[in-house]
Amino acid sequence: MNTKTFTFVALSLGLFISACSFFAKKDQVNRFPSSDGIMLAGLDGWKSTEENKQLWQEYCVGDSTAADIPRFRYENPNPMVQKAVENIKKVSDKSYFLYTEVEEVYGLRELGSKKDSKKPLIKPAYEIPAGVSLLSNAYLVILCGEFRDRATMIQEKLNWIANLYKLPTQPQSSFGSIDPEKSPWSQMSAHSYSAFLQFSRALWFARQPQTPAVNLGTFSVRGAVEGMSVCQMKYIFTKYIHPGVAFDSISSYETGFADFKTKCSTDDVSDYYSFRGDTNFKPYSPEGNAMLFRGRFMASLCKNPSQTKKPDIVSDADCKSYYTSPFQSRWAAARAGLAAWMFYDPKHESVFSNTKSQLTMFLHFDGANRPLNFATGTSAEDPSVGSIHEKNFSSDWLKQIQNGDYQMNDIGFNKFVKMGASDMNSQLAYTRIKNAVDRHTDWYTSGYNDLKTKRSGTQAYSPFVASSYEMYESNGFVNCGITIPCIPSEHDDRKHWMFVFRVKGENWYRTQDLQKARPIDFSRMWFDETSFGTTGLAIKEHAWDRLGTAVEGEYDSILYLHNITTSGTVADDGLPQ
Repeated sequence: MNTKTFTFVALSLGLFISACSFFAKKDQVNRFPSSDGIMLAGLDGWKSTEENKQLWQEYCVGDSTAADIPRFRYENPNPMVQKAVENIKKVSDKSYFLYTEVEEVYGLRELGSKKDSKKPLIKPAYEIPAGVSLLSNAYLVILCGEFRDRATMIQEKLNWIANLYKLPTQPQSSFGSIDPEKSPWSQMSAHSYSAFLQFSRALWFARQPQTPAVNLGTFSVRGAVEGMSVCQMKYIFTKYIHPGVAFDSISSYETGFADFKTKCSTDDVSDYYSFRGDTNFKPYSPEGNAMLFRGRFMASLCKNPSQTKKPDIVSDADCKSYYTSPFQSRWAAARAGLAAWMFYDPKHESVFSNTKSQLTMFLHFDGANRPLNFATGTSAEDPSVGSIHEKNFSSDWLKQIQNGDYQMNDIGFNKFVKMGASDMNSQLAYTRIKNAVDRHTDWYTSGYNDLKTKRSGTQAYSPFVASSYEMYESNGFVNCGITIPCIPSEHDDRKHWMFVFRVKGENWYRTQDLQKARPIDFSRMWFDETSFGTTGLAIKEHAWDRLGTAVEGEYDSILYLHNITTSGTVADDGLPQ
């Protein structure tokens, strides 16, 4: 062996050993509080154990720090809570999809087996308010359980439900003039829903020719088409939707908006709306599959939050570990997958960049400390849960993570691409984000293998969740058939949900932002799928992709579309309005 070869091997071996040592040294990770395994970085807003417990007990009954089954605190006099409870009474049982295994682990549904038909829900020993269905109660119990380590999300989602608007069958004219001080969604008739979808689409396509290309190194890529701010939405409802006026021209629109804009608050001008159509409503909504898999897989293996039903696969301790820190576990699982998608060794470029090439992620329980390993091709290559292979990851990034970069909100990405530096690699940054959003939207060869829980699939893995920033494209998901099978006993011939998010303009990340070398924060930013993506679906869906789930401050409203049939006809569903 010559000197150069020996030096290279020694350095490579040393780098690998250092990286493995980093992943093994959990005690060196900056934690708060350490006993809960809650990361200071990776997602801001964590409260201390005592602060979280106090907030949790405002909404839930039990012990937020224990792996037990809670109940919802219906007796909370907070007007927001009472409004949420009243609104949840409006929801048809056929608009929920809570996952049977999750209902079972929380003692809400009788235990069954794969051979059984779904067992019935169990009536709780405590009294629930009149009009609250067993499924609605199950939603609230699971919400308390699956977010017990992040009570601010329970508060956020209850406030979201308090802003649930079941679009009424009354004519739009019955609302009188639009009040710009109120949410436009609270002033929308079911009759206006289709008109708004058409307007949303027309405005987006009118703006598209105005959007110049963006140069990133030697690449010339699409720029992001302007979205609809909160102020713009109020203008659209006032000038177009309420009086029943169709979109005319972009010049007319912009002239009218220039005057209207002067009446809007600074936040209404700078904040944007995005939309996620869905067939079902669950406590996890709108978490992406990487988070959902962790919650569902654990529920399928635990008899209750502290006891396993498959001791050959998981232990009682595994169940307790998840159910004392469930949100953290799911969030960490998504970050671990994103890290693998961002920092793979360049030799795997042809697989990651081609959505027709099979890629398998190996899921594990330790996402707070290390990324997922992966294999390319149809067969698993050394699928060890307990190690991260240097041959799969960029050596530059492996050096960084020894300094704690994995725990940061960018997972080390800004340093990896030298963001803002004179030698910044903008093409590398663009390529990694492009590949990630392409694989999210076209995920049919992005598989997973959870070696611990024995679950696997050849497709549908992604650390991202998406929403469209023009509602028309999200409307395709409000009926059963695409994401949820149309089972007559479980679904009806109705539209269901349009989730509305309010996103800070600074958190919308576009190719224009990368051109300006804006640093990336994966815990907050929504990546413009249309300007970064290159697949047909990425171009078509006019979407934003963000890590894991929307977080506090981003849940604006819920449009319940149950008074509209799947064909678009407005018809009262006969349930409370």
